[in-house]
Amino acid sequence: MDGPHQKKTGRYPIRLDINWLSGESEVKQIKLCNVHPFYSQPNYVDLFACPTLLKNYTNDAKLRESHGRLLHRVLGFAKWFVIQVESLGFEGDLNDFMDLPLTHPLGKKANATMFEYWREPPFRCARVRERYGTALDFVVGLMMHNYPDLEEASIRLASYSAVWPPDGAGGKNMLRNFFHCLKSWKEERVKGGFWVTDEYKTGTVMVHLSDIEDPESFSTVYVVKGHSNSIGELMKRSECSLPVFCRATILPLYDLWTYDGIIFPGDYGPQHLGGSVFEKKLREHVTKAISSHNVSWRGPSAEQGLWDFVSDPPPAPRFIVNEGCHFVIDWQGGTENTSLSREATEMSFTKEEIESARQIVAKALQLGGARKLGEEELTDPPSEMTAMTFKLLHPGTCTILDTRIERAPLHILHYEIKDDLTTPSYPLNNVLQAVLDSMEKAAPLPLVTAIYIDDRDLVRPLDAIMVKAFEEEGLIAPIIEFL
Repeated sequence: MDGPHQKKTGRYPIRLDINWLSGESEVKQIKLCNVHPFYSQPNYVDLFACPTLLKNYTNDAKLRESHGRLLHRVLGFAKWFVIQVESLGFEGDLNDFMDLPLTHPLGKKANATMFEYWREPPFRCARVRERYGTALDFVVGLMMHNYPDLEEASIRLASYSAVWPPDGAGGKNMLRNFFHCLKSWKEERVKGGFWVTDEYKTGTVMVHLSDIEDPESFSTVYVVKGHSNSIGELMKRSECSLPVFCRATILPLYDLWTYDGIIFPGDYGPQHLGGSVFEKKLREHVTKAISSHNVSWRGPSAEQGLWDFVSDPPPAPRFIVNEGCHFVIDWQGGTENTSLSREATEMSFTKEEIESARQIVAKALQLGGARKLGEEELTDPPSEMTAMTFKLLHPGTCTILDTRIERAPLHILHYEIKDDLTTPSYPLNNVLQAVLDSMEKAAPLPLVTAIYIDDRDLVRPLDAIMVKAFEEEGLIAPIIEFL
């Protein structure tokens, strides 16, 4: 019951339809004779109360300013890492890049691929001296390089807003906590299509689609914090009213969800999908999730209690490698360091693959297009030397191009289509045979100095087997790069 018996009406007030996200509820006046004889009032305080960590974080749908500023810096550093690794041609330094608006095309392009490098270092050919660790280690390393005293820097950064208690006295643990949250971003992030339906003080309600091509494939309902503006505010600016479809990536941070700073309004809205009928289905899905308390408001690690920053602050990370843009971090928490483990992994090849690689070496010697180890290396081949380019034509077929002769085709490579039709997946031995065939067609070939290939998963094994085969004969192997 939610109050005393009303003698005049003979009714009792009962609180119903509580929305724990908004705090809204409705009190109904009900006669006792209409209540089931075994009805018992549930403990609404325990069952429907908004979680304290979410309720007390902020009084609006945004991050605390100190966390928002730090998140902006972290995301900017991660995109700058992609700019460097993929040589995207930005004319300026890190400070210039950080001043770009979030909507800048270069930032969006970097944002799309930064998680490919998050826990795994980008490929670097054995002949290229420049080295990088993971994007995660780069971000943390750059922060530690800029802020050698993490505790003092945390207190200064935390001063932009009221200190969040898990960050410790004065916010002294903020950077350490933040770094710890970043470790799970690749695995726990949620990307794809969302319906933005409501905005409460606790955050913006976003319904994830299990199939981005099916606007009615409603799945998990999330409540997400914005940055300087709430997500609901941003969506209303583009579409005037909710619900609105968008493409986004949400990230776990402390005991809440936020997003990566870039959100794309969709190409369709409820008016294109049956209007009020569609919107009714969407609203019913959200209402059911809220009423059953089945709304995700924090990431899996936080949900499992792995981010107990109050009683167990994470240790400060330390440098293993700190050389230019190459950072390798010791997390001191038993986390495997992927920056080192992958390079140490020994690759194995079939007899057929090794034989194909050796045939390439023999052809290079026959054509006089090979350099001995110890000679001056050329990482940027002159125009008279040859760079082969593997380029996807359409699923199932790619072509090898000779860059000397206005990208003349040398070889057509057919391969079996696997899971993702848009991603090349060439068998290694087929590629080696295609290189050999191309060398014969392009003869006389002065020198094969580089091979560019648009299959990201193949560049590392192709580089490894070419180095193995060429060094057996005391020769310098071609540079292998991702296109």
